[in-house]
Amino acid sequence: AWQQQLSAMHAQPLRHLCGRGSVPQLLCRQLLLPCDLKARPISKLVSGAAELDVIRQQQITAASRPPRFYVSQQLLTGASTSSSLLLDGEEGRHALRSLRMREQDVLELCDGKGMVCRCQVSAVDKQKNRAWMQPLAAPVQHDWDGPQWRLAVACTTLKGGRAEWLVEKATELGAVELIPVITARSQPTKGGGKYSKPGNDDSQSDYEPNRLERVAIAATKQSLRTHGLNLQKPVTIQQLAAMMQGAVCLVAVAGAPPIAQVLGSQGSGTDGPDKTGAGLQGTSGSGFLLVGPEGDWTPDELELLVGAGARPVGLGMHRLRTETAAIALLAAVMLA
Repeated sequence: AWQQQLSAMHAQPLRHLCGRGSVPQLLCRQLLLPCDLKARPISKLVSGAAELDVIRQQQITAASRPPRFYVSQQLLTGASTSSSLLLDGEEGRHALRSLRMREQDVLELCDGKGMVCRCQVSAVDKQKNRAWMQPLAAPVQHDWDGPQWRLAVACTTLKGGRAEWLVEKATELGAVELIPVITARSQPTKGGGKYSKPGNDDSQSDYEPNRLERVAIAATKQSLRTHGLNLQKPVTIQQLAAMMQGAVCLVAVAGAPPIAQVLGSQGSGTDGPDKTGAGLQGTSGSGFLLVGPEGDWTPDELELLVGAGARPVGLGMHRLRTETAAIALLAAVMLA
C-alpha cells in the first residue's frame, strides 16, 4: 500500500508535493524515485521525510524570532511592562536605519549576561537614531546552557583582521571565554616592539580589546547567544598554567595524537594515562583549549603546560595558522 501511494505521488507534478518553503525540490524528487523504493525500506523513507519536516518546523520557528539588540545590564535591571527603555547609539542606528523598524514592531533586548527582554517599539526619532521600547513582559534571566570551553590563544600579534575573525567565530561556536596568551615566540608588532606585559597601556601590539569587544557583541547578536564571549586580559604562560590546575585541558601540538583519537579514548571511558578527565565531550564539556603562536610552543612552554595537566592533541597533517587551529580545536570538542 505504501509503495502504491508513493508511486502515485511520484507521478504527480512536483509543485503539488513541495509547497512554498518546503524541502528543496531536487531532494524531494530524489526521495521519490521509483528505484529508491526498491533499494531502501519504506520505513526509512517515511522516517527521513518526518525528520525533514521536524527540521523545517525548527527553521520556521527560528526565522520568526524577532531581531535582537545589545544593551547595558543596567538598562534591563528592574525593567517592567510599565517601563520605557531607550535604544540609541549604534544599536539604535541599526534598528532604525538598517532594519527600518517602526512603531509596534517587536524586538528583543539582551545584556550579554543572560538577561533577555521582549519589547515593542513605542516611539522613534530617526534623526537622532533613537527608539523607545515598551517591555511586553519582565526580563528573563537565562543560565548558561551548553559546554563551557575557555579558549586560550596566542593571538595578541595577529594582523590583517585575523584576531577579529577569531573572536567572531569563537563567539558563534559557543566559547565561553577567550584568553590571549603571551608566549616567547610573539611576533614583533608593526611598531617594531614586542608585546608588553599586561597592564602596560603603552603597548604597540595590534591586539585592540575595544574593537574586539564590538566584534564579540555583533557575533553574540547574530548567533542569538544570551551570554556574550568573555574577553579576558592577556596573561603569561605561567599565569595560564596556574589557571589550568584541576581542569580538563587540551593543547594543540604538531605531531600529537589526532584530536579524534583523544576524544574517542575519552568516550570509551578507559582509565589510565590516556584519560583526560570527565566531561570532555558533549553538553557537559568544560575546560581549556590551548593554541600557541606561529612557530608553535617552545619546548619549555609545552613542558610547563603538560606538567599543569594539558593533553597534547593533533589537528591534522597540514600546518595551520593560529586562528585556524583555535577554531578547529573548538569545533572538534563542541560538535563531538
